[in-house]
This record gives sequence, structure tokens and C-alpha cells, in this order.
Amino acid sequence: MKALVYTGNKSLKYRVEKNPLLKKNEQIIKVVASGICGSDMHAYNGLDKIRKKPPLILGHEVSGFNNSNKPVVINPIVNCKKCKACKEKNENLCNNFSMIGMSKPIKRQGGFADYVAVPNSNIIAVPPKTNLYHAALTEPTAVSLHAINLAIYHSKIKINFSKILIIGAGSIGLLISIILQNKGAKNITMIDINKNRLKECKKNSSISVSNPNSARIKNHNFDLVFDAVGNIATRSKSLQSTKEGGVIVHVGLSSSAGGIDFLKITRKEIIFIGSFAYSIKEFNQSLLMISKKQLGNLSWLDFCPLKDGQGVFKSIDNANINAPKTILIP
Repeated sequence: MKALVYTGNKSLKYRVEKNPLLKKNEQIIKVVASGICGSDMHAYNGLDKIRKKPPLILGHEVSGFNNSNKPVVINPIVNCKKCKACKEKNENLCNNFSMIGMSKPIKRQGGFADYVAVPNSNIIAVPPKTNLYHAALTEPTAVSLHAINLAIYHSKIKINFSKILIIGAGSIGLLISIILQNKGAKNITMIDINKNRLKECKKNSSISVSNPNSARIKNHNFDLVFDAVGNIATRSKSLQSTKEGGVIVHVGLSSSAGGIDFLKITRKEIIFIGSFAYSIKEFNQSLLMISKKQLGNLSWLDFCPLKDGQGVFKSIDNANINAPKTILIP
């Protein structure tokens, strides 16, 4: 088969690889579409050398056909199903999980390839008449839905009356804004340093957009802030922008430390919520939203051939791609 293989820092090779071996309780999925995630970019830049150690086929936002030629989507998180978190339906908090397109704790090749091996329990049938290319967006949609659900569950936030700030104009930021609007939110602002991506998000949702340094983004002005980037600068901006008693939901995984003044969080009684991945229930709900076209026409998706993947990654890294999400097609 052909695959796009992560071979080292800022290096991807489109080359022939061995077909995945069929193992017990698994299927070989013929890949139709595989989205590029921020965590794939993280690996590409050499920032995840343990969990995503080269050589490795990245890609975990995958749709395709199963061994019966039925359309499916892949839930990339492989859970142990035995620990306390799994039994309580908090599968994203499983201490023993592995993941498609990750090296640790078990090396599982990802979806930037013609074929990918996936456990049976992680293969979800796609509803009839669903656009299979759009179905590859299920995983980031579930990440976005989970972040919103956590904000509602852990606070007294009323979405329809809240001033909301979203930091980051990638697919997670845009999906959060779309889902929030579907839930009744009316006052949403998105900030990013990438003007072109902001324009795309503005075209596809009824939100205000702005540069992070604009005078329009006033300090202590927002009830709810979603940080969909997760680096030092965005965490600092989140805290700076949140009202006393407000809520920050930290979704991005760009860097592990810095940008947070915990004394300020304490004195201003700000609720800080870490949001990671999603539950199986939320994954299924997200697929249903896409199937029912509740996220709009998804015209903001960009599709590129897998063979051009090296150039696509380079363009994303250099901020030369406007689309919030790029999906590779084998």
C-alpha cells in the first residue's frame, strides 16, 4: 500500500509500506479520508517524540470502508474497557488507552495510508446517505462537543446568555462555535493571529472575529473562554479575558506549562477546566450531527491528495493554508 510516513522532524515520506496484518478482533479499513489534526502537526514538528516516535504513519480522523465494504468511521481511542474510568463511561480518561497513529503504549499505525488496522469495537457504521468524506470530521466534532458539555456540567453557565470567547480559528474552534450556536449561543467572539482562517470561520458561522491584540477584546469581559490552542500565550489571554467567576475550558495541547497565574484563578474564583478527547457517547452523537447536516454544509473543509501530504503539512506549518481543516485523500 501507499502511505504518508512521518520519518523525522518536519519530514514526511509518501512511499510504499507493507499492508497492515489482520489480527484477531480487528478489521482492515480501506481509508477514504483522513483529517490532519493539530496533534499530527505537533508530531511533525518533533514535539511528541515518545508517543509519536518516527517512523510512524500518523492520522486518526478516519473514514472508510470495512471488510464488508460498508461505510464506517473510526473512533481512534482504544480503551481497556476494564478500568474505573471506562466502566463509568469516561473512556477518554482510561489510564491504559492506546490510539491509532501513536507509538505508545502500543504502536498502532494511523490513517494516512490506503489501509489501516482497527479493533472491531472502534469501528462505527456510518448512517445511510452520510457524506463519507465529511464523516472524517467526527473525531474533532466529538472533541468540541465534549468541551462544551464539560463547561455546562461543571458550571452554572447559561450558553444563551453568556459572552463567549474562542481562542483559535482551527477546526476545533470553528466546531465549538457552530455547536454553541446550535445550543442557542448568540454572543461569540473568535480570535486568532491568522486573518485568513478567521475569515473562513466568519463565513461559516455567525460570530465576531478579531485579532487577539485588538482593543475590542477587553480584559475581564467574557463569561466563558475556550482555549483551542493551548500554549503559553493563549492560556495567558484566556485568564486575562475571563470575568470574575467565569469559566475557562482548556482544549488545546500545544504546550504543557506556562501562562497561568493560579493566584489570580483563586482570587477571582475562575473555574479552569481541562478537556481531553470525548466519550464514546459523544463520538456517536457527533457522527449523527454530521449525518443530519447540523454543522452546515462544511464547505470550509479542504481536501488534498495524500501523495501531496508533505507539502500540505509544510503549508499548514507556515500558516499558508486558509482552511480550518485539511483532509487527505488516498
